[in-house]
Amino acid sequence: ASVPSEHEVRVLDFMFLEDPLAEVNRAVAEFRPDLVGISVRNIDNQDSRQPEVYFPQVKEKGMVNELLFDLSRGQISFDEVKRNLARNAGIDVSPVTDNRPFFYKIDIGLPSQVSLVLWLSVGLMLVALVVPALVWRRRPAGQKVQHPSKRPARPVALRALFLFSMLGIGFMLIEISLIQKFMLFLGQPVLSLTIVLFSLLAGSGLGSLHSGRYAPETLTRKIVIFSLETMVITVVYASVIPVLFELLLGLALAVRSLVTAVLLFPLGFAMGHLFPLGMRWLKQDTAEDYIPWVWGVNGVGSVLGSVATIAIAMTAGFAQALLAGAGCYLLTALVFARPDERKSRRLR
Repeated sequence: ASVPSEHEVRVLDFMFLEDPLAEVNRAVAEFRPDLVGISVRNIDNQDSRQPEVYFPQVKEKGMVNELLFDLSRGQISFDEVKRNLARNAGIDVSPVTDNRPFFYKIDIGLPSQVSLVLWLSVGLMLVALVVPALVWRRRPAGQKVQHPSKRPARPVALRALFLFSMLGIGFMLIEISLIQKFMLFLGQPVLSLTIVLFSLLAGSGLGSLHSGRYAPETLTRKIVIFSLETMVITVVYASVIPVLFELLLGLALAVRSLVTAVLLFPLGFAMGHLFPLGMRWLKQDTAEDYIPWVWGVNGVGSVLGSVATIAIAMTAGFAQALLAGAGCYLLTALVFARPDERKSRRLR
């Protein structure tokens, strides 16, 4: 407050001084301030060379916070302090970790802003899934697929919506979690964002290009294979990345950047197959009319996946968000591993 008002301010740090009192006297005599402010902590003397904790001198309750008093006497554990604060004050004082690096989050549960955006994203996804279906049913008969033999079956629509929603949600869960993880390895958020995005998107682009080599009759099987491949690679990364970081952290930044690109390229290559394979599968099943719908659902899924990543990371951690992304691809593989039921029911 003093600096913006153009007052001259000096700050003294006594942490590493041999004789703090002599330094105060010298600074006051030299600077001759009009006002002196002193900040004192309540549990130690702030001297790193000869630290002294005041708790042993605290004999009566009321001299410090009651929880701190009981903690200093060994009457309660720190876990009990955490539970007490969570129950009575709604405060989370759990230690911050690399997996949950939200040092500013002290409230129990999700922040209200994150909850709001999460529920808005869920509502938007429901709108994207339901409203086009209602509009489709009310279309004039002449605007629908006319020939009964070319009319797409209801299970095709349901599987397509599931596929493209899971691709949007799963991709963002994995991508954002990896960006956060590789910040620890590369040291700078901008580098992590740049290299992870480049590696995943370059791999996805080549995977999309490579997906055109597969025959039409193998599309469903390839969707299952590449979904399982993505899931396996993601689970392996979640398990191995901490070990690799510990082994390779001492390398030069250029080498670590190259290692990051090499590690993530196979994952991007596998994920890149699924979107074009899904589009070709819809076209093969004479369901081209669904393509704009599922494309929009995929976009909304990306929004929902982005918010879900933060929500999961705040409540459990980024490693758990990464595994949740792997779960999306596992569910996709399970849905498409089931026999095709196109002939059972028809969409009117």
